[in-house]
Amino acid sequence: MFKRQKAPQLSIYDFITPFGGHLNEENRWVITAAKMDWDYIDEVYEKAFANKETGNVAYSSRVAFGALYIQKKLGLTDEETVEMIQENPYLQYFIRYKEYTYEKPFDSSTLVYFRKRLPQEVMNDINEHHFKDGAGGSGSGTETIEKAEVSSKSATEPNNSGTLIIDATCTPADIAYPTDLELCDKAREWTEDIFDYLYIMQGNFNGTTIKPRTYRETARHRFLLLNKRNKKPAKKIRKEIRFQLNCIYRNLCYIMHYDLSKLPKIMVQRYFTIWEFYR
Repeated sequence: MFKRQKAPQLSIYDFITPFGGHLNEENRWVITAAKMDWDYIDEVYEKAFANKETGNVAYSSRVAFGALYIQKKLGLTDEETVEMIQENPYLQYFIRYKEYTYEKPFDSSTLVYFRKRLPQEVMNDINEHHFKDGAGGSGSGTETIEKAEVSSKSATEPNNSGTLIIDATCTPADIAYPTDLELCDKAREWTEDIFDYLYIMQGNFNGTTIKPRTYRETARHRFLLLNKRNKKPAKKIRKEIRFQLNCIYRNLCYIMHYDLSKLPKIMVQRYFTIWEFYR
């Protein structure tokens, strides 16, 4: 069963600490908690429940999302995440505890259910929502950020431009992380582009009118055939990498016969990069 939380952002002065006093408003977890659009997270989290009226009351979206965010941010295991929240009052404040407690917030196995309700795609959507919309919350953390931004600006300072991602959890999900096989395919395509450019500008290096073969269509077809497979045996990967490297070396040998001084700077850089990659 799911119950939506309607309570506002807890102030650091309302959070009860075991050592007296109050939390530091400059702490990163206090600032992050103030910036989060918890109402939006609550709406997304609610969609994961097929039956919202019966059954045991589930952990709040603040606890579920907060625990997964902490785990991702700090690179922790499930057990370490529970222990870190148990030991740190700032993390307990972040998941909206009203006071510090020495007890475990939940069992480490509960994170499995959190991930089912908030899978990676949903976490990415939430991060992109905060990143694109600049969603903010109430509380002293937001006020501190605004004051810092105002005080840091100067009349002589240039206007901001571009986009800067300072949080790994806000990294766009469509960034590709290359494998060795994908690098081979990209390097081979670069050698083909360089060779085509030199052939058009300087003609054939061996005095004939027949352009040397690069077998680019065969190499591309073989790469896609293996790369699209869900399961890629290590033996097949090694065999394909060996074939792609042979294609790269053949193209590099062709390029060596030309005058590279006529190449654009970017192609010269790529040429030496590919040699280093091949080596």
